[in-house]
Amino acid sequence: YRGWPHGNDNFENARVLEIEDLGGVSGGVANYRTGNGTSTAVAGIDGRSCIYGSLEDAFANAPTGSTIYVAPGIYVGQSASLNFNILRNMDVEQGTAQCRPTTSGAATNVILRPAPGSTNDGVLEIRANNVRLERITVENGTSAEGNVEVENSGNVVLDQVVIRNGNNPSNGGGLRIASSSNSAELINNGQVVNNTAVNGGGVYVNGGTFTINDTDDVEDNTATDGGGVYAQANAKVVVKNDGDVNDNTATADGGGVHLRTGADLTVFDSSSHIGFGSQGNSAGRGGGVFVEQGSTGSKVTIRDRGQVEGNSATFGAGVYLLNGELEVNDGGDIINNNGGNGGGILAVNNPNTTTIVDLNRGSRVIGNTGGLGAGVYMSTNSVLRTDGGVAGGAVDPVLIQNNVSTSNGGGMYLSSAKKAIVDTTHFVGNSAVSGGGIFASSNVDVIEGNACDKADLSKEQF
Repeated sequence: YRGWPHGNDNFENARVLEIEDLGGVSGGVANYRTGNGTSTAVAGIDGRSCIYGSLEDAFANAPTGSTIYVAPGIYVGQSASLNFNILRNMDVEQGTAQCRPTTSGAATNVILRPAPGSTNDGVLEIRANNVRLERITVENGTSAEGNVEVENSGNVVLDQVVIRNGNNPSNGGGLRIASSSNSAELINNGQVVNNTAVNGGGVYVNGGTFTINDTDDVEDNTATDGGGVYAQANAKVVVKNDGDVNDNTATADGGGVHLRTGADLTVFDSSSHIGFGSQGNSAGRGGGVFVEQGSTGSKVTIRDRGQVEGNSATFGAGVYLLNGELEVNDGGDIINNNGGNGGGILAVNNPNTTTIVDLNRGSRVIGNTGGLGAGVYMSTNSVLRTDGGVAGGAVDPVLIQNNVSTSNGGGMYLSSAKKAIVDTTHFVGNSAVSGGGIFASSNVDVIEGNACDKADLSKEQF
């Protein structure tokens, strides 16, 4: 019937049949597409009209590559063991009450919830490799699959999507990325908020890729480890373009992000943050970022004005490294974190591996507070390299500034570190009981380059 050119009231005849089907013309007949037997259709394809009586029916029967428009409403899964599943490539967007396209309407106008008694199934599972959701909320998942699980060959773009109020007894309260074959990207003011789990209160990434892109937030999530994000098995976590991981809590390690077994974190572009102002993350160790013991190959990169800011912890408030590498360059900042030893950065590892802290041109460690090593604390076989450079013909140093220690080492505390290479680095305005700039508690091989250049000596405070 789609081939018929016109119908009643300038609608296609397809639309006339649908209206009649719902009783809009002469009282209606049995709805030919409502798979749950209801009399109201709630979703349609490609902007024509509402023809599916449930989201399950739409997801199962819409052709591959379709755009499904969902009418505003609260949708509860029909079966506790099988909630909402997307098995083929499609876009799912909030539509009008007639299931036609619209660019208006908050994500909370369309809400997906689990069926009562769901303990084994996520609210929404993505199993196709090209799926996009727009202006939809997924909430209240209580199973071991969280609110949203991306699995099999699943890849999804979450556009203005809210994932909230999940409580997972295992890993990934809000979003679970199951394997290296899977990815999820949060864009355009999306939120993963107020979820809880053992590992990864907000997001759990097991070998795949998770990207926070364009004014999105992972915030107010809680876990034992990885309050905001927990990533392992060579997973990739990227925070860019004003993405934020803020206000998350880990009762143990990694308030913002917890990395293990080769997982990487990259934070870049102005206004991308792990913690921000008064919205810092908190933990016992690694308020902003924690890299677990045995995580050789894990790397944290903060660059292009990406920031680790305002986080708190008992140890290593900004970044805590037990293995792996931290690289800060091109204007990356570790600023205003507050905790015990290593207010900004704490690096320590076992004797068989090397933990590296690499601070490069334009990087800044500013305004951190703590005990030993308010700015940077290096211990046990760790290697420190601070190496500024030249930009636009001018010196662009590493800046260690205004860090305040209640004990020793305002700028840096070096204890049993394997090596410290300090080159083109300015120590300015740091304070401590002893060693305002640098305090070395044991023999450390310190190679000094331009840190004490005579022309800048008035700026230095060791």
